Amino acid sequence: MEVIMFGRAAVTRENLFAMPPHMRTECLALMRERGDSEDGIAKAFGVSRHAVRQIIDARHQFNLSSVAEERTAPEHIPETVLARAGIGRNALRVLRRLSAERGGWTAGKLKIARETGIPDGAVDAVLAELMGARLIVRMGEIGPGKAPNYAATPKGSALLASIMAEA
Repeated sequence: MEVIMFGRAAVTRENLFAMPPHMRTECLALMRERGDSEDGIAKAFGVSRHAVRQIIDARHQFNLSSVAEERTAPEHIPETVLARAGIGRNALRVLRRLSAERGGWTAGKLKIARETGIPDGAVDAVLAELMGARLIVRMGEIGPGKAPNYAATPKGSALLASIMAEA
């Protein structure tokens, strides 16, 4: 059978059942909206009419923000985008994590490494890169032996926004 979702596409039984559940529901619903009967859809895919109805009537929770989050994760940003922005992938990881905190991020080296996935030994260099480029600032320490607080600068926030928009 054929369905028009984002252009015409032939849909086989194998690729229909390989789709994530929300896409399978949308695919069959679009076929029905196009005028295919539930009996015709069932016959084409070798399933019962009841199965077709269950798939079409299914409701799915789909979080668009998590999809956007995955698409803009530092490991998915093309090297060309990073090169144009003049920032390394590890620096982007730290800037992105730090920007999620409105009042700054109080974090020592181990916490930064753990929460961003960068190697412990790279934290100093990454922080120096970000502070040297004036993308983040160190807002001071809470007390002796306490973790410092870092915050994104307006320049850092603007750079992050442009990278995410380009991703």
